Amino acid sequence: MPDATDEFVTIFASRSHDAESEAETVHGLLESSGIESLIVRENVLEMPVGRVSVKVFSSYKDEAERLIEAAQEPGNAESEDDESEDDGNPEG
Repeated sequence: MPDATDEFVTIFASRSHDAESEAETVHGLLESSGIESLIVRENVLEMPVGRVSVKVFSSYKDEAERLIEAAQEPGNAESEDDESEDDGNPEG
């Protein structure tokens, strides 16, 4: 639980054309794991030049970084999960 001295720190930031959806994905991952986070949009009207970031309380920074790293490891992507369900066997 954050205390009165806890500050927000940036855990993810992007200026890419997919920045908004990437930030939403990171935000959803953290929230589903019980880590409060917020999405900050800067100059979004100027996308793809704008910046979208996700911030968490500093007391959750290490845990949030571990979750994001684990989600990026090979074998954890949703598209790979979808492909693994279809083994090519027409009988199911």
